[in-house]
Amino acid sequence: MNTKTRKAGKRKAARKMAGKRAIPGDVSHWQVVRARIQEEMTLQAVRRGFTGTVVIESDKLEYSHGGDSGAVSQAELESFAASMMEKGLAAAATTDGKQVAIKLTDATTAILGGRKKAAPVKPKHRSATLPLPWLVPQMDPELVIPTPDKLLTPILSNVTTAGDKFADVRAKVASALSIPTKKIGTPVFNPVVQHNTSFTESFAKAVGHLQKAGFIRVSGKMLLATPDSDGKKVPPYKPSKAERAKRRASQTARLSGAINVKPLIKALSDRDPYSLLSTWKNAIRILGDKTRSHQHPPAQAMADAISKEWDRRAKSLADDAYFRWPTTDVPGGRRKEHYRGLREEGMLKYLEYRVGKEGQHSSYRHTLLSRIFENALPPVFDRLYMAEWGPNASSIRLHKMAHCLASFAKNFKYQDDEKYDEAIKHWEQDLEYLYERYYVGKFGFGWPTTAI
Repeated sequence: MNTKTRKAGKRKAARKMAGKRAIPGDVSHWQVVRARIQEEMTLQAVRRGFTGTVVIESDKLEYSHGGDSGAVSQAELESFAASMMEKGLAAAATTDGKQVAIKLTDATTAILGGRKKAAPVKPKHRSATLPLPWLVPQMDPELVIPTPDKLLTPILSNVTTAGDKFADVRAKVASALSIPTKKIGTPVFNPVVQHNTSFTESFAKAVGHLQKAGFIRVSGKMLLATPDSDGKKVPPYKPSKAERAKRRASQTARLSGAINVKPLIKALSDRDPYSLLSTWKNAIRILGDKTRSHQHPPAQAMADAISKEWDRRAKSLADDAYFRWPTTDVPGGRRKEHYRGLREEGMLKYLEYRVGKEGQHSSYRHTLLSRIFENALPPVFDRLYMAEWGPNASSIRLHKMAHCLASFAKNFKYQDDEKYDEAIKHWEQDLEYLYERYYVGKFGFGWPTTAI
């Protein structure tokens, strides 16, 4: 056996032993949480009249794990939604901070409903997009997660040479540090490393450090203090090389607001239309948020790059390569047949322009409308329809947008229903925004009115 083969064998054996020494806790907890969420998703998917969107409230789904009970938190729901998006199992996800809405793909809906086993189409690239607004880290001012170095002494004081259960030691240490039992596994945002962490995760890292230093050993679900460790000084906890690198990158990004979008931009040509749209919307949300001004430059770069990619596709795609707009419910709920049939709704619907009680804030809507007017549009309709929107920043484009908004408002006014008042108000506000920003002093076509 040559030297190369012997080294490969040693590495394989080391990996095998490392797997046996895996510390219990994080993975099993997440598996329980994930299973509970999937159970609720399935229940909603098989209900009569399911629209394709699962809505789950935080702290409502209860579960039991390791003798403890808990409820799925907002942060866990958001992590699950992010995972669904990355795997191509969900088309979109949103949150209001109290619940998460996950729009499932047709394939995922079919699988959950037991109708067929269609494999979901996974994106060619992981969706490492700009930070998603609905993935804002969970903040809990009442819950402070101690770092691993703060847990070394408490752990040692609760472990005996006879052995103690991992879960029992964790519960005792948590209680001593005023961490509620039901929140042991709750992820909370750590501003230092810029990601969610839980007491469970921090505890496991501390145990791993003590095990490596020779102060305790792990046997199954038991923790045992080593007899010859008395009187020895515990070496200080040091984050792993990967943790240190991630922390440096996070701190740099937080201080400078830097987001490296170059790799994402290079991969745009291989992205599917829905993935492009999702990334584009994330960029628009950032641009519409004044509190995130430090992220505006990379968001602007990403939005511009996607617009160029849309323009490239529009010029290069054959007629039969254009994507057809799927038939879905239009925003705002059920409407009269004459309103459902308005073709003008298509592009604004695709770009998820929404008004009313379920709509977006005016700052976001105005940023979105500006991008629609000034930049290239996604080639998702037939060429004849796309031609109706005209060139970027043209009178044709502005005329189209203005008449769309005016038509929406007038059609709802005809229904004489108070529940549409807020939507009508938003359309009229946005129409005024387009008028003041782009029409006055630049174009001379007749500006539409919403009067009936």
